[in-house]
Amino acid sequence: MGNPALVLVAFALLGVLGLGCRTFTPVSRVYASWPLPSVVDKAQEALKEGKLSRAAVLLLNSKEDSPQKHKVQEELIAALKKKNTDDDRRTAELLEGDPLKVFEKNETTPTPSWPPMPPAALTGKGGPERWLQGTATVMVNRGLRFVNGAAMPDIVLGSGFFITKDGYLLTNHHVIASMVDPDYKGYAKLTVKLPNSRGESLPARVVSWDLNHDLALLKVEYHPQYVFQFAPNSLLIPGQQVTALGSPGGLDATVTQGIVSATRRPLLPMGNVIQVDVPVNPGNSGGPLVNDQGQVVGIVFAGIEQFQGVNFAIPGEVIRKVLPLLKASQGEISVPWIGAGVNEDMRGLEISYVLPESPADWAGLKFGDRLLRFAGIKVNDVSTIQSIVLSYGQDSVIPLEISRNGKTRTIWCTFQKRPDYPLKKAVETDLTANILPLAFGFSVDDVGTPVDQNFRVVSVFAGSAGDQLGLSPGDPVIVKQAVLDEHDKAYVVLLDIKKKLGGYLESMIQLGAPLTGRQMI
Repeated sequence: MGNPALVLVAFALLGVLGLGCRTFTPVSRVYASWPLPSVVDKAQEALKEGKLSRAAVLLLNSKEDSPQKHKVQEELIAALKKKNTDDDRRTAELLEGDPLKVFEKNETTPTPSWPPMPPAALTGKGGPERWLQGTATVMVNRGLRFVNGAAMPDIVLGSGFFITKDGYLLTNHHVIASMVDPDYKGYAKLTVKLPNSRGESLPARVVSWDLNHDLALLKVEYHPQYVFQFAPNSLLIPGQQVTALGSPGGLDATVTQGIVSATRRPLLPMGNVIQVDVPVNPGNSGGPLVNDQGQVVGIVFAGIEQFQGVNFAIPGEVIRKVLPLLKASQGEISVPWIGAGVNEDMRGLEISYVLPESPADWAGLKFGDRLLRFAGIKVNDVSTIQSIVLSYGQDSVIPLEISRNGKTRTIWCTFQKRPDYPLKKAVETDLTANILPLAFGFSVDDVGTPVDQNFRVVSVFAGSAGDQLGLSPGDPVIVKQAVLDEHDKAYVVLLDIKKKLGGYLESMIQLGAPLTGRQMI
């Protein structure tokens, strides 16, 4: 039956503890919900942090009508007017009135404010012999390099041309890259050699540069005998005759002629370029491409060695938009972006990616949205948007007209500085499943994790790498490896694919995408 003494001790302890033989009644606990910040709360926080354009976007996109919103809006308008820049004044107008009407009233493409019109004596009429007086050979001396045990001069040659009477000239960024690349630790000296100078050269300095458009602005203490002007309408058509001026192989004052072969080649991170059959060679990079009046319609920047007569130039209308940014900057210029990826198809533009914590993310842009208008302008291709953004500062606020689930709506967005390598930024901050549509053109389900990289294809964009692989919805895909290749500036993935239409035959495929993120805006 047990020890009676132990039973008595147990009851005594229960009595001391005040329990006795009472029954326990469970106590119900009420958990208070933690209030999440509203859109207006987020706008107020952005205002306190001095992020005025972000606060404006949050308020413009909010449907809330409350005393708190009106108070935050009044404080924001006062802060914008106090700051009093062009962007801030227009944003204040958007908040005070009907945003779309105000935007349409103010929406104009600004006339490039720089360079100024040169004196007639430095332009005037003339032919190639006169134009050559405004050209120069750009040289970057990087000391010596050793080849098979022998020391050889390491000199980068390019071309340039004067755009102002006080010695500003344009060339390509890749010509002077050693002068501004923080990863380059060697010796580098920049000089400019004038036509027919018999070997003499002038020291030059890099004022600013733009990696996205491969442009650089240089300054020389020299008053040129000829200054180039840009064609007021530099839109070219295939078959139009053009002339290239430059220093192929260091042979200064060289003139070659040809025609425009095509006008929309996607070779740079931003915008399209011109294809020409003008004979050019290494050393021509940075030289002007001119029309029959000597007006600049482009800048030569590349060629394909394996194919004769396949060369490329940066369009004049792009250069004219970038020039004021180059003049206003000391160093690398800030090109605006909203941080979204776009896929082009026959219907227009579809959002394929939204970078976390980007302006596109703040504005509420989502994967699958159709982008109809950007800053009030109808858009059908990425290059149009990449040209539009050059007219805006990073504090600008613009409307985006989108179609979501068949319904058209307008959302407001601002800008950030575009990274040098947008795809790298995305890879470093987001999951693999979200990167695949942007980099390779196929979307997957979200069952994968950072550890388990097993996915199933949901959709495939026409003309993409995924389309060329023959992927179709339902195909299983395993990401075996994903690597950022810093040397070749590429994002490389190794995929294990089982194609449904191929009887689930398994294959290992490696794909690479450039980090320049051309499809990002």
